[in-house]
This record gives sequence, C-alpha cells and structure tokens, in this order.
Amino acid sequence: MSVEEKIQSKIKLQGAIPLNEFLEMALFDEKEGYYQSQHPSMGGEDFITAPEMSHLFAQALDEWLSPSIRSEGIRKIIELGPGTGMLAGQLMQYWQSMIDHYQLIEKSVGLRKHQQAILEDHTIFSWPDKIIKDNQPTLLLANEFLDVLPAKRFCYKDGHLCEMLIRYDDAWHWISHDLSEKHLAHYPEVEGVFYDVIDYQPFFKMIDPIDQGIIVAIDYGYHASEYSAHPELADSLRGFYQNQVISNPFEKIGQMDLTVDVNFSRLAHQAEDAGWKVNTYFRQADLMYHLLSKRSQLKADASSIKQLMYPTEMGERVRVLVFTRNCKLNSLNQLGLERL
Repeated sequence: MSVEEKIQSKIKLQGAIPLNEFLEMALFDEKEGYYQSQHPSMGGEDFITAPEMSHLFAQALDEWLSPSIRSEGIRKIIELGPGTGMLAGQLMQYWQSMIDHYQLIEKSVGLRKHQQAILEDHTIFSWPDKIIKDNQPTLLLANEFLDVLPAKRFCYKDGHLCEMLIRYDDAWHWISHDLSEKHLAHYPEVEGVFYDVIDYQPFFKMIDPIDQGIIVAIDYGYHASEYSAHPELADSLRGFYQNQVISNPFEKIGQMDLTVDVNFSRLAHQAEDAGWKVNTYFRQADLMYHLLSKRSQLKADASSIKQLMYPTEMGERVRVLVFTRNCKLNSLNQLGLERL
C-alpha cells in the first residue's frame, strides 16, 4: 500500500485530519515516507541546500563562528537534520582540531545510511535518538531543519480562527474547523489567508538538555512585520520534486519533499519562553558578505555566490537566528539584528 493510500485509509476511518498528521505520514511513514526511502533526493535531484550548492556556505560559518567556538571553549558540535552529511564533512575540515565530538541527529533511515557512507572515516560521528544532557559547552546547528517539524494550517473566516483539515472523498480538499475565539500570535488577522504554522515545541524539548550553548537556526522564512505587510507569505506549504516547486501538496504524495516557512518572530519568542536569550537575527546574504569581506582573495564560482546571496535566490529568503544559554559571546560578530 502506498503512503497516499495509507493516508486515504486513515481519513476514511477517522475523518478529516490536520496538516501535521498528513505531513508526518507523507514524509516519515515507516516504509513509504519521502524521508524514509533508501535514497531521499537531497543531492540536487529534487532540491538543493546551501552545503551541496557550494563550499562557500561552510566557509562562511567557519569565518563567523570559529572565534566563538574558541572563546566559549566549545568542544561539541550537534547538527540536527544533517541531510546528506555534506555540511558536517565540510565543517570538520575546519574544526576537527578544536572539537572532540560532532554529533548528527537524523530521523530519516535512508539519510542515516547515506551519512554513514559519506562520513565513515570520522569515528567521532554518532546517530543517537536524542541529545544527551551534559555540562559541556555546545554549538548546535539546525540548517533547514525547522521546516520539517509538524505544521498546521489555519485561516480566519468571518473573524473567527479556523483550522484547515484535509479530507478525501474521490478528491483531496480542505475543510475548516472553527476554533471559536482563539487567535494566532505574531500573525495579522486577515480574512481568507492560509497560515501555515510550525509547532516549535518538539525542537525546544530536544535542545533543553543543553545547559550552555549556542543555537544557530538557518531556514527559509520571515518575521512578524513582513507577515503583517504581506500576509500572503504565510501561505507557504509547497513541495519540491525534480527541482520544481509543486504548489499542490497532494500531487506526488511520498515522492516529494513538503515544507512550510519559519516565522522567526514566533521562534524567537518561544526561545525566550524556553529560557534562551535571542542574540542576533539576519539574512543569509549578510553571512556571505561577512565571508567575502574577511577573505577578499577567496576564489568562488559566480553562480554559487549569486544563489547564496542574491535577494531573488537564497540570500533574502533564508534567515539566521542565534539564541544562547549561559554564553558571553564576546567574539560573535553581530551581523545584524532586524526587528523580530
């Protein structure tokens, strides 16, 4: 039975389901989910991330973060959702002499196999199910990780907040469920606009064992004032298949990646509620400008720079949010602090 058929059967048995249940099955079904396949297409077949695009991304992280790794005495790196393992392999070339452990946390069976094949010579890599609590200063990287966390879809109708549920009866469609007087924080109340909202609590629960550390979250998304000016940005549910953006999430269920954008204002507020201090927030383009300003003789492919920096590419759409716990960060270059 395909994952699409499994989802249809679930809806037939229990009725319409929320988006988070649909995404969990489509992406992580034990046998047929997109990320549980033997060879998830993360090397450019369906979509490409910054580390696969160019070595410049890892160089930029090295130039920016290395002073803080040294000054904070960080000996442990954790990467959530490391994809193909490309970024881990690149960063280890820069940081191997500074750190003791580079820990990968990956849910996908197929990707874990790929990572082990790529990184088999590095005995410090491990794949545990959770972050082990210790007092060791830690740097945690979450590059394009948050957008695969559970997400729900909401909409304001007649001034009331509704959750949009998925139903199937010979065709896929959305139905609304009235949530009475509830409201969405950090989003404007605009009639008829779909709001795709990520649940960040699993992320904060995962990182809570870190007593002292730096969290660097890098992902596609916006902050609250942008959603207020352009509420249509909140409708961000999309698929990626053979390097094409698929607007219909029901088109190739189990065969394509599905994501929604990060609301960095919500993320920042929830970080503070969870006991973290928001340190800095900026666009990926600023990170790349910092690299080029520090390494003026850097040899780089023009097309890679364009993809990583230009507003029409990743430079504008990808944002970086840093929050910390029990760190001074005197050495961290403040690349920007936009309104959150």
